[in-house]
Formats: sequence, structure tokens, C-alpha cells
Amino acid sequence: MLCELGFGVTQQVLYVLPIPCCQSRVRFLMRRQTTQLQRKLDRMAGQIGQFGLAAALVSLLGMAVPFTYRTFVVDGAPWDVAFLGDYLHFLIQAITILVR
Repeated sequence: MLCELGFGVTQQVLYVLPIPCCQSRVRFLMRRQTTQLQRKLDRMAGQIGQFGLAAALVSLLGMAVPFTYRTFVVDGAPWDVAFLGDYLHFLIQAITILVR
């Protein structure tokens, strides 16, 4: 079965619109074909993202754990809401590493 096409002209531009009976065929023809290089680049981009996430987590733990140990174990300080700002600062730095 051949698809019917609707024709039209708008401001000196000719356009062709497929009738709904063949929209799936048009979608199939317009689908982006991925090459082997694109698949390799996608995989590498995923690995870079995972490495960035790991670096952000390591930096967060590397800042928060020593601070917690030094503040609460060594110095024996009681919990205070002011410490929340320090942990927030650590989190912001880790997010900055993740985004960059």
C-alpha cells in the first residue's frame, strides 16, 4: 500500500505532510541510525559520568569523615546546628566536582 502525501505551500516554501496512515513509516525512516563510533562515544560518556560521581562521593567522604572524627571524637564537641553549615559546604563542593 502506498502512502498518500498532503502537499502545501506556505510563504514560498513547499512542504509535504504524511497522512496519518503512514506516520509510523515516516518515523521509522527519520529514526537516527547509531554508528559504531557513536555507541563507543556513548559508552565512554557513561564511564566518564560514573568516574565523576565516584570522585564526588570520595571527596564528600574525604571531607566529612575527618571533620566528624576531629570534631566529635577528638575534641568531644556536642552537636550544634552550626555544624550543619559545614556539612552543607562539603555537599556543595562535592556537587561542584560532579557538575564540572
